[in-house]
Amino acid sequence: MTEHNCKDGSHGNFRPARKIISLKARFLLIADQRMRSGTDFSGIVELGALLAASDQFLYIFCEDPAFLNTVREKAGEHPAFRIHLLIRENGSEEQYALWHFSGGRETRDPGTYLPGRDILETYRDVRLLDRFCDILEENTLKFIPLPVAGMLILRSIATVFPYDTYLGRHYLSQYIAARDALSEDDRSLLIDIKEKGLPRIDDAYSDAVRHFLKIERKLYTQFSH
Repeated sequence: MTEHNCKDGSHGNFRPARKIISLKARFLLIADQRMRSGTDFSGIVELGALLAASDQFLYIFCEDPAFLNTVREKAGEHPAFRIHLLIRENGSEEQYALWHFSGGRETRDPGTYLPGRDILETYRDVRLLDRFCDILEENTLKFIPLPVAGMLILRSIATVFPYDTYLGRHYLSQYIAARDALSEDDRSLLIDIKEKGLPRIDDAYSDAVRHFLKIERKLYTQFSH
């Protein structure tokens, strides 16, 4: 009788041949100047909830220390959420603080977080996401801020990658190709679709935008969390 050494689940208990990655990083919505000026706080919360690992927790990233006061003022209007804000310290270019808002209370982590060491600097250079799967595999960062245009695709890749690294890399290559095919107007439209609630399917969109949205719809439907 031939002994079976494969681990496909057909004989005995299924045991993966490698350890499944348990990702350390939190994925945060980048609330940049365009979003803060064109979208009210309720809209930012709705966008951030799309990245949340549950219906309660959401993470937002912001470089402008003044946004902390906005969150303080508005967080109480969203009692269903525990809002976590990673924001640059007032008067500092490199240190970021993590604030938590829940049940009408606010707390702050005692430490600070640094770009490069703790935070992927995607808010400065989106091309860092070309190494997204490598970064997930290295698994050293605490926070990965995501741009609104591509956040649903990237969040979906982060969901599937720990279980199937090959598939995750395949989807990342699709994302990069679709992103690089976009014009500046296309990118602006993709942001407006998220921030202004424009239709996700429209024959008036360019081929590049429709292709990007098709990838997004396919991945987020299957691997949203």
